[in-house]
Amino acid sequence: MSTITEGLQEIKTLLKRIEKKRSFIRGYLWRQNQIRDPHDKDGGSHILIKKERQAIQDLENNIINIKRQIDTANAITEITICGETKTIAEWLIWRRELATNRKRFLESIQSTVQSARTQAAQKGIQVVDTASKAGDVDVIVNIDERLLAEEIEQMEEILSKLDGQLSLKNATVKIKY
Repeated sequence: MSTITEGLQEIKTLLKRIEKKRSFIRGYLWRQNQIRDPHDKDGGSHILIKKERQAIQDLENNIINIKRQIDTANAITEITICGETKTIAEWLIWRRELATNRKRFLESIQSTVQSARTQAAQKGIQVVDTASKAGDVDVIVNIDERLLAEEIEQMEEILSKLDGQLSLKNATVKIKY
């Protein structure tokens, strides 16, 4: 049993080994007929190339196995951040595919409202939060700015805590490969 962090490090090691084997193969793909095969005593370069290609395939299968074990662990291990519980897999999807755009969207809403406030102030127009308080020329803000600020703050808190929690889980969750 190893941790996810150790599994990820093992993948890096295996990838380096694969690249060395590929480099070896490239170095012995051909030779002129009059030059002696440097691997005659081991059955010849063609045999060694075949063995190295099989070894590469075995190493690639090891990487697949480790990644599968990590994926399985991530699918069942939960993390709770700011009262929100998701599996590691779900948090990773959220961070990679959703969080950046969501944060930008929230910040653009905040910026747009602030810009409207600034423009209104320059024109001497009042900014209000409900139509019932508004006069004919007043600007109505259709979002609770306090809640928006809290949502942005919570988003930043989640993102900062998430990296720490992922590192902690990677260092403690066990996988078998």
